[in-house]
Amino acid sequence: MAHHRPDDSERLTRHHIRPRSRSGSDDDSNIRLVKRKFHEMWHALFWNMTIEEIHRHIDDTWSKSNL
Repeated sequence: MAHHRPDDSERLTRHHIRPRSRSGSDDDSNIRLVKRKFHEMWHALFWNMTIEEIHRHIDDTWSKSNL
C-alpha cells in the first residue's frame, strides 16, 4: 500500500499572529501552524494586518456602507 503524501498546499507552515514586521515575536504564543494554502490566502486578503486591524477594517467598512 502506498503512503499518501499531501501536496504542498496541505503542508503546515508557521503563521505569526502579530507579524514580525509589526513587532511580533517568534515565541510559540505568537505562532500558529496552518496549511500553506490557507496561509497564502490569509496574506493575500489581509497582508500583514493584525487581527485587531482586520476587525476594525471590516467593522468600519460594513457599518459605514449603505447596504
